[in-house]
Amino acid sequence: MPCGGWSSPLPDDHAAISDLIEHLQTRLQCHADPEKKAWWEAYLKQVIPFRGAPMAAIRREVRDWLPERGRVDLALQLMREPLAEDKLAGILILGEHVVPAGTPPGAALLPLMVPLFEHGYIADWNTCDWFSVKFIHRLVVRDGPDLAVAIAAWSDATTLWQRRAALVSFANLAAKGDDNWPGFVEMLLRTCATNVKDPARFSQTGVGWLLRELSKAEPDHVAAFVDAHSLSKEARKMGWRRLLGEGGDSRPDRDSPSNATSANLRPRSA
Repeated sequence: MPCGGWSSPLPDDHAAISDLIEHLQTRLQCHADPEKKAWWEAYLKQVIPFRGAPMAAIRREVRDWLPERGRVDLALQLMREPLAEDKLAGILILGEHVVPAGTPPGAALLPLMVPLFEHGYIADWNTCDWFSVKFIHRLVVRDGPDLAVAIAAWSDATTLWQRRAALVSFANLAAKGDDNWPGFVEMLLRTCATNVKDPARFSQTGVGWLLRELSKAEPDHVAAFVDAHSLSKEARKMGWRRLLGEGGDSRPDRDSPSNATSANLRPRSA
């Protein structure tokens, strides 16, 4: 099927949804780049396969393809697909189309998201962090403190990636501290204290990343937290980074999606 020129039908049933997904996958495959595919798969240590399609192309194809109805169902199905770009397409539907529409409310969406972690559809840091910063973050901004508390409670989840999402989803809000709402900083520190108990690298670096951002607003609280808890060396450096100045540790954090949100470190195909 050639790229472009196709008008999406409405997803009235499972067969229609499958048809829609197949059409989008064909369009995305038109942007596949074997060199980018190889780079990404090596960077992610072969934990998830890629097409090598760039973010701009994924966003454009989603926008041109997406029907008005059934968007949450389409996003969830894309998140269940094996390729990273399909998952990212689902995340973009949620973050850039469902959230701005104002419905469904976050309280209705969150229970639909949990099985994505429980069944292994979000099982690598790249997918987890895009999901957190491009969807859950925006949902929290839209729906406010009550939803944030529900996300923070993910820190007690059974899967590493859902616990990491409980941290990473707040990274772009942390620098404002309690200017977000009263009690925000206390909520973040409780979430960090729960996650820091897990020695797994991506639990530790999730804590370090959040502390690094929070230190802009609450340096004393962050310093006290780092002193009081047993963090990995990597996470401790991240937490202290801004307290010590950029010269304290100038190396980029390869596993942090701050890479993905910084112009000079943005991944080439996402």
